Amino acid sequence: MEERLEGMRAKPAEAPKLTFEPTGDTKKTKHGFSCKPHRVLANGKPIEEACFIPWKEAGLSVDDFRAFDALDQFFRKLGTQGGNQQNQIFGDLAQSPGIPAHVAMIGPDGTVGVEQDLVILKKEEIPSDQFIPPAGLKKESLFGGGGGGGEGHGDPRM
Repeated sequence: MEERLEGMRAKPAEAPKLTFEPTGDTKKTKHGFSCKPHRVLANGKPIEEACFIPWKEAGLSVDDFRAFDALDQFFRKLGTQGGNQQNQIFGDLAQSPGIPAHVAMIGPDGTVGVEQDLVILKKEEIPSDQFIPPAGLKKESLFGGGGGGGEGHGDPRM
């Protein structure tokens, strides 16, 4: 049974190798960000026209986005696909020349599709009291049955 369950788990999709080709001089987005335009290729095929704020100019680094990677790793441990578009954010950023201020998706037929624009960019500290569990919160297993949900514990049907 365990072998069958293991076989049913989604295998993580390998992130595509991205290439960033500069396509022009610095420009301003409609929200006032200065950025450098690039054509983004995934495994050699164009997927986006994007304009990046270089990391140094953005005042941020790839490490500032590690929470996305941690979330992806968490879902992979659960056996879920993980590799959906939202969870690939960290992998894509780790390869990129900066923060995307404008992105236009390129369809398989070469036409420009959905566009996204960065509206605000700021780095701020979140007060630690925002992470305090509410009074009276009780820790419970997701699977019931007292064991904490780990190996050999919890719901025997799982």
